[in-house]
Amino acid sequence: MSSDLLKELISNLELNSIRNDDLQILGDILEETICNSASVFSMLLNTNTNISIADIKEEQNINKFVEELGEGISAEINFEAGIKGTNLLFFKNGDAAIFANTVMGAELKDLGDNPQLGQLQISAFSEIITQFSTKITTSLTSFLETKIGALSPSVKKQKGKKLEVSSSLTDCPIILIIYNLDLGMEKTSFLYQIISLDLAFDIIEKFKEAKIPNYNMLKGYTDTSKTGVNINDAYAQNGPVTVQPVRFSSFDNAPQVTGDGKNLDLLMDIKLKLTVELGRTEMPIKKVLELARGSVIELDKIAGEPVELYANGKLIANGEVVVIEDNFGLRITSILSPDHRLKNL
Repeated sequence: MSSDLLKELISNLELNSIRNDDLQILGDILEETICNSASVFSMLLNTNTNISIADIKEEQNINKFVEELGEGISAEINFEAGIKGTNLLFFKNGDAAIFANTVMGAELKDLGDNPQLGQLQISAFSEIITQFSTKITTSLTSFLETKIGALSPSVKKQKGKKLEVSSSLTDCPIILIIYNLDLGMEKTSFLYQIISLDLAFDIIEKFKEAKIPNYNMLKGYTDTSKTGVNINDAYAQNGPVTVQPVRFSSFDNAPQVTGDGKNLDLLMDIKLKLTVELGRTEMPIKKVLELARGSVIELDKIAGEPVELYANGKLIANGEVVVIEDNFGLRITSILSPDHRLKNL
């Protein structure tokens, strides 16, 4: 949704606790952060995911719209650093099932309005939301130019006509944002975002405190309350800025700096973490969640094949696993030259 369309939507609201222009700022920032975070869904579902605001409202309490939601999965995220307040994400059962089943290896398809969600599906969905909320926090940190910290999401299966949420969402007005989720199917999915009023005001305040908010460039927002300068007017007066590439001096003919090895001696006591890799494999989340004591995982190594030795994550040698008394060890069978090992480190 463009900023103009969002402005038109807000202009039709009767607001009691927040000003129209502040809600405009909040809506634009939230849409940008949610849309930026959609890449998590695209990666996990292996499909192009698009998110856009469908509606935005101010409600005097959360109970006014709970009845229309039905059963679903909620994820409550409490911000405790940089900004403070509660952010609740809600997905109806049908939409949550699409996410959970797809990341567990099933085909991306509509499963109906109210499919049964087992513990495996809820656990898988919880992992998806954890990654999604982390991306939201990172995006907010960038927009507000301040370090944002949040607790891990509290994921709950919601039943009946009353959401189990913290008092900050039930005892005061809230901001409700409804997003369209385009997952590449005929069915339109929805994401409901519920923001406590204190969090809404904190986001707006931090945005206005930012020296050069990224939002200015994206939305053309102008705040003249501090500087008296309108960014768009300044551009009109001064004209376009001339941009030219940076020219660097060439190093092709510069004298080469060589060492006699003495400086390298200063590094000889630094400890490196050595790791022997027995093998690797890939498994869908469904299989990982089904692992139990006694489960056997087949790796990509053939029995007897050399294993790799890594120093700080860099390959330096190959070898074979041996037993030294009660411990495993590694007999090196091939190794990179000292020059190659030093370059890798």
